[in-house]
Amino acid sequence: GPLDAPTRYQAKALFSGLSLAARPSSEPNGVGRPGLRNATLQVDANETGGQATLGLNNGAVELPGVFADPLLALDTLGAQLQWKIEPARGGGPPKVTLQVKGAKFGNADAQAALTGSWSTGPGSGDTLARGGRYPGLLELNGRIVRGMATKVARYLPLGIPEASRLYVERAVRAGTVRDVSFRVKGDLWDFPFYAARSANEGEFRIAGK
Repeated sequence: GPLDAPTRYQAKALFSGLSLAARPSSEPNGVGRPGLRNATLQVDANETGGQATLGLNNGAVELPGVFADPLLALDTLGAQLQWKIEPARGGGPPKVTLQVKGAKFGNADAQAALTGSWSTGPGSGDTLARGGRYPGLLELNGRIVRGMATKVARYLPLGIPEASRLYVERAVRAGTVRDVSFRVKGDLWDFPFYAARSANEGEFRIAGK
């Protein structure tokens, strides 16, 4: 097909020492495009989807709009990624679904594992709104095996009020964290789901020792 809009394609690649720049959201308080530093990425993709293996040693992930300090240094990270691109009926933008399987990561602060999925919302175009195509729908389940209690505040997302994050930062003086589970599910526009009346309208839960 035409170079600027191919109807079919196939690509396989292996990247090492890969760094990708993050990009902040154009919307106030929005989540931006993630960035990577010093990653290894093996990709097999075509017009209907693909899969990738992501690894990282002594690198970092940058998450603008997620944490107060967006740059998260990591000693190790590994994950399997799969995505699907499904044409929309009526010629609109396609539905994109991403699955993260067997992700494990660690640094001096914590050791954790997670699985999750993200998809574009039901809205049309590139709308950024509740029920819009973006920021999309997320389901995330994770477990922190071990962690330092004094570092918990650093990993509280910006959706939690600043006063609460500062309280945790100043109040927690020592201790360890273990057997922590966390779950996020719902339309990311509403995160952290203050107004949810049931789990169907959004869920944000952290529990641990």
